[in-house]
Formats: sequence, C-alpha cells, structure tokens
Amino acid sequence: MSKTISYKKVSSNELEISNFFDKHFHEYSISKINMDSKYEEFVFASYNDDKLIGAIKCSIMYNVLNIELLIIDSIFRNLGIGSILYNMVIDYAKKQDCTLATVETFNFQAPEYWKSKGFKIDFVREGYNGNSLYYFSKKI
Repeated sequence: MSKTISYKKVSSNELEISNFFDKHFHEYSISKINMDSKYEEFVFASYNDDKLIGAIKCSIMYNVLNIELLIIDSIFRNLGIGSILYNMVIDYAKKQDCTLATVETFNFQAPEYWKSKGFKIDFVREGYNGNSLYYFSKKI
C-alpha cells in the first residue's frame, strides 16, 4: 500500500467504481448477514417507432425492488404506457423473488399515481425547498 492517499470526485458510472462497489458490498453482505445483496440496476423502456417515449428505472437489492424513476414523454401521457411499464417491472421483480417494492416521489410529481397502484405511505420528509418527499412501499 502506498503511503500517499489522494482524493478526487469521480463519476459513479465509471466501470472501475461500479465494480469496486459491487465487489466490496457483496463481500460485506456475505460476511455480516450471510446473504448476497443480488444488486441489479435495470430499465424497461417504451418506444413509438424508434423514438423513446417512456422509461422506468429500477434496482433490486436484498429481494426488494426500488422504483427510482418513471417518466413518460408529455405527448404520450395518460395512454397507459406508464402502467404497462410498471406491470412489466413488477412481473420481472416477482421472477427475481422480490417481496417488496419501494418508490420515492415528490408531492409535485406522482404520489396519487403510486397510491393508485396500491402503494402505502411509509413516511413523508419535509424540507425540500418547500416541497415534500413521499416514501412508499408495497408487498408484491
């Protein structure tokens, strides 16, 4: 080990960084709870011809699905595209043995949408420049 340690800001998308997190998080999980984290990031997308019109970005860890973003192009909203993407994600998560789904959304985004999908509010955090962040979960 070198006696000189340096620090810098790097992109979390760099392969070296991603592999470092994956390796060490996996090893730590196994050593502490004898369970593989099985971390996976993925996206399901919708296209109109070749144009991307919607996507849902998710991750799975410890058999929990975390829905990070669901965005539909404004021209294509209210056509059921988001619900189709959501259903695809839930089906996939169940095949990965997930038992819980979580999502975070701001008050100005989509709390009512997630309630309509059966998600329950775990808690609400205030203080985001006058806005609130809702934390939801749902057994799947």
